[in-house]
Amino acid sequence: RMQLPFPLVMQEFVNHDNVIWKVYVLGDAPTCVQRPSLPNMSLRDIGEGHTLDFNSQRMNKAAASSAPSPSNSPPDMDTIQRLATALSTRMGLSLYGVDVIRDKDSGDFLLVDMNYFPGYEGVTGFHDSLAKHIIACANSNGSRNRLASGTVGLAGSSADCTTAQ
Repeated sequence: RMQLPFPLVMQEFVNHDNVIWKVYVLGDAPTCVQRPSLPNMSLRDIGEGHTLDFNSQRMNKAAASSAPSPSNSPPDMDTIQRLATALSTRMGLSLYGVDVIRDKDSGDFLLVDMNYFPGYEGVTGFHDSLAKHIIACANSNGSRNRLASGTVGLAGSSADCTTAQ
């Protein structure tokens, strides 16, 4: 019988060619940054009935240094923009991040995590953009309610996808 620490999050492992895309949303501008992730694994690698313990804050350096598959292309920016618009509208947020992977077998993109205020590492000009976003919220009609509830939307934004080193 397996003893698991609580609290915990369980999800099925999906092979994704050692690549994760961090999608950062700041106001109306999503940015996509590629990062290394876990390598592909088989049931033989993990062992049937066993769990894969993963903590992104303590990611294995060997796994992180593995070269991502060149065939694992990023999501197109129209898709990123639609995702950001839908999440911002549904969740009422204007500052957040999501992690996206591409299933190695199906090619489908999967959203695997959402953070309400991520680190924005690799986002060019983040501090200036954050300051402009806060000023825009403060200057908008009903600013106190909109800034506090995070309901500034994503209408007509630009998006960018880069590779972080």
